[in-house]
Amino acid sequence: MSDRIVGRVHKISIRNRKAKSDTEQKYDSLTGLYTKDYFRSCVDKYFLQHKDACSALLVIDVDNFKTVNENLGNAFGDEVLRGIAKAISSCLASEDLIGRIGGDEFTVLIKKYINKEQIVRTISKICSRISSVYVGELEDFSLSVTCGIALFPENGANIEALYDNACKALVYAKDIAQLDYSFYQDDIPEMVNAPFNNHNPDDYTTFNAPTTSYDKYGYKLTNMAFKLMEDTKDVDSTINLLLHTLADHFELSVIFVRQVTEKPRQLEYIYECVTGNYNRLLGTKCNYTEEEWANLLNHYEDGYFIFNDFTHLPNELIKSSPFVNNVKTVLEIPIYNNNTYTGSVEFVSITRHKNWNDEDINTLKMFCRILSSYLLNMRNLKKTEDLIAELTHKDAVTGLMKYDTFVKTVKDFAMSNTDPNIGIAIVYSDIKYFKAINDKYGYAVGDSLLDYFANTAKDSGEYNFAACRIYSDNIITAGTYLNTLKPEEFIKIIDDYNRKMEQELQKRFFDQRIVINSGVYICHDTRTLDVEVAISNSNLARKRAKNSDSTEPVLFTSDMINNLLQQMELCSNLHNAIENEELKVFYQPKVECGSEKVIGAEALVRWFKPDGTCVLPDNFIPLFESNGLIVEVDYYVYKKVFEHLRKRLDEELPVVPISMNVSRAHLVSDGILEYIKTLFDTYQIPPDLVEFELTENIYIENMNAVLPLINKMRALGVKISMDDFGAGHSCLNELNSLPLDTLKLDRVFMSDNLNDRQQIILSSIVEMAKKLNIAVLCEGVENNSQNEFLRKIGCDMVQGYYYSKPLSEEEFTEYIKTRLNECIQYTHFAFNNSLWDDNLEHQGILLGNDIRYTTGLANMPAIYFNGGSVSTNGVELPINIYPVSNYTITMWFKEDEEQIGSSIMYTSFEHGYSSIIPHNGDYKALFRLKEVTGEETPWTDACGVIAPKKNVWNFLAVSYNYRTRTSNIYINGLPAGRCTNAPILGSPMRILLGGDIYSNCYKGAIADLRIYNQELSSTEILYTFNALTHS
Repeated sequence: MSDRIVGRVHKISIRNRKAKSDTEQKYDSLTGLYTKDYFRSCVDKYFLQHKDACSALLVIDVDNFKTVNENLGNAFGDEVLRGIAKAISSCLASEDLIGRIGGDEFTVLIKKYINKEQIVRTISKICSRISSVYVGELEDFSLSVTCGIALFPENGANIEALYDNACKALVYAKDIAQLDYSFYQDDIPEMVNAPFNNHNPDDYTTFNAPTTSYDKYGYKLTNMAFKLMEDTKDVDSTINLLLHTLADHFELSVIFVRQVTEKPRQLEYIYECVTGNYNRLLGTKCNYTEEEWANLLNHYEDGYFIFNDFTHLPNELIKSSPFVNNVKTVLEIPIYNNNTYTGSVEFVSITRHKNWNDEDINTLKMFCRILSSYLLNMRNLKKTEDLIAELTHKDAVTGLMKYDTFVKTVKDFAMSNTDPNIGIAIVYSDIKYFKAINDKYGYAVGDSLLDYFANTAKDSGEYNFAACRIYSDNIITAGTYLNTLKPEEFIKIIDDYNRKMEQELQKRFFDQRIVINSGVYICHDTRTLDVEVAISNSNLARKRAKNSDSTEPVLFTSDMINNLLQQMELCSNLHNAIENEELKVFYQPKVECGSEKVIGAEALVRWFKPDGTCVLPDNFIPLFESNGLIVEVDYYVYKKVFEHLRKRLDEELPVVPISMNVSRAHLVSDGILEYIKTLFDTYQIPPDLVEFELTENIYIENMNAVLPLINKMRALGVKISMDDFGAGHSCLNELNSLPLDTLKLDRVFMSDNLNDRQQIILSSIVEMAKKLNIAVLCEGVENNSQNEFLRKIGCDMVQGYYYSKPLSEEEFTEYIKTRLNECIQYTHFAFNNSLWDDNLEHQGILLGNDIRYTTGLANMPAIYFNGGSVSTNGVELPINIYPVSNYTITMWFKEDEEQIGSSIMYTSFEHGYSSIIPHNGDYKALFRLKEVTGEETPWTDACGVIAPKKNVWNFLAVSYNYRTRTSNIYINGLPAGRCTNAPILGSPMRILLGGDIYSNCYKGAIADLRIYNQELSSTEILYTFNALTHS
């Protein structure tokens, strides 16, 4: 019984191993696609069963996959290959076949097609899907493929023939036509297999049917030349051997080959065959004047020239014959390439005169044609190959190692190191905003900067033994690491080097700050070092450093790998998250300074997974910005915001403008404009309710692309903001030319206690923006002291946790209700036998003795001023009652007599003053604001068209809006004057009631003084007037 059981187990084990073996033979272990052999067997089987089928075989090659492995490592590359396999599979019908036949090469059988257009559509779909496969954070990089197509049965009756022809079509598309795809054609094999397809066909003469008289030696020489070209790759040896053969056969002393150099009218001796003890001229260069050069070419009219008489040679021939005193005979034959003179061959006899017959000359002319058409081209190609071989080891811009050389150098060091106290440190660095520097200063300056940066980085450590430029400004160095050194100490050393290098770069090239980001990977045991993994890990650390607020280098840790895997998961889940509405739009209110009124909000996105966990924006926004997926997120947010606005408008609820972020990924096309237009057409939202924000870094790095985009967006009627101003390189000098509506100051300006320096900077930025007619919003406001300071300096809006965190749509709706209904505040002076306000928070100071308390309209308390000379009588009010931003002042007054030019209320500001003048000649009532600078500035007056009534109580109101730069004056509830270019005067310095510092004091009574924290509308002022009148 036990034997049977064992036997069964044994058979089952064999079957399992056989099944596993069969699976491995059929399916690629990495991608799950068919293997090459199994794919071929499936195709052959299909063709046998469907001989009348119209099928297409596609061979697909990934063009630039090596870049992925070099920059991100093989493990990441494997994940990308799986993504490519899925992308191709998703574009095919269920019946079609797909296999992986090489590292990054795939093949597809489309079993049935109707026409070529159908195949082209499928290929286009494949190209599009593959281009969106996630390839990490490689800048300016996306996957692309080339495809060759062969049709069954036209291009082959079996898999071997179809595959061969599809490969030829692939080579033609990729290397010759430079197309994305190509169908096999009958003339493709000739183009693909042509050995000299980069040259003029006229250069390749056949010699099977000569039209010129050659002797037998001519044919022997021709056969020898072509046999040598077939058998050896050493072009120099081939040419020298042929020259010696000619010299021996024709009994010549010297043969020279001269070639035109890059310098005009210059010939260089590039080959020589000298059979005796004569001067060597190899490498010598001869320069000709224009006249000499023209005469030299004229001597070649017959296709050659011979000279035996050296007594009357012109200069050009003397230069052509270096042995003038000894030479007996010289035959010189020119060399042409595409009908352009490229040099000559000199056949020189020194010992005796030589008579050249036609057959000899034709033989040598034939040799010169071979030399020109093949051998010199092969020599030039060899020189190019040698140069390429050198360049394969060195970067052309910096002279640093190429990647493969760097990897080999580090591997060799790691393998040869036997000291356990020595490890290896890989440092991966780049220059922040290098693209912006290139765009602003030009590529010549950028290359010069890069060369200095790269070589300084190479020499920055005495233990560095290798340095490489990966691409653009990405530099890696490898150096020995003493294992007794703490990693944090090494980071400090790299940080010090970086800071010194930044200062030197800035001093040598620019007047703006340069920041170097570095990531560090340390391997303590060099025997375990995987160089490419080390580079990939140091690059991950560099990216962490680049996204950090600190400039300190970052040391690689294992959690960065986990983070990368999480990022890949986020990318793969985004599409479903959008479909399932896991992304939620939150709104953070924008509050007007002084009034605390909600005047807008910023739309922000949050990701809530089905299990309830929240993915923070910092974990997915930078990732999606780097790989382009942010476009999908942005479009989703835009649509949700438009839906929100439409819903509130339909329900007749209060609405405020909503701002949305624009990522740099939108700069590469006009797709965002079309999408926004579609949203406006669909939801019919007023454009003034929509605002778009671009960060300062986007402006700096892509100024040429940003300006056209924001101009087109503004043409739609929306507002444009610059977000995060001050977070990176400040672009103060660009503000004047940028069409901005709002400047959003980054939270870096905010601290719990603003010091004098911070206050000066903030005040200057706000003042500058005001003069440019740009509104200012400050982010990150956390406490009342920050809020009060911003109010004081005239900041328009604030945003931050002092007022509200980002809110869900439901929370934001409730927040708006509260903030819109309870935002109007005012300070009230009733003058009821006191100069205190109603809340006993502010007290006026009496100036002079001729002031008394009285009663006014309907027995309301009042204060009476008895006039007098300048500044003798009045009340000085505390300046903290005065909003800096928008305000309204109302009062009742009654004059004893008409006083031309006397102020009823005067305020001096940091940059000017304001006066409320009840009578000002023909202008009647007047609200005057004047900016005081070093130069004479005009008055800006809200000029009254209504005069106050004499000897009766009048209601006076003035308002000011520093965002719209408007001022207004009202008499008895009615508009009496308006100014549309009111200046921004800054913070109040002194407030006088009952006079000013220029004119006689006011004579009359004032009652019920109110200073509001915002601009009241004309309707609100009329309502206030009527309410007070009836009370």
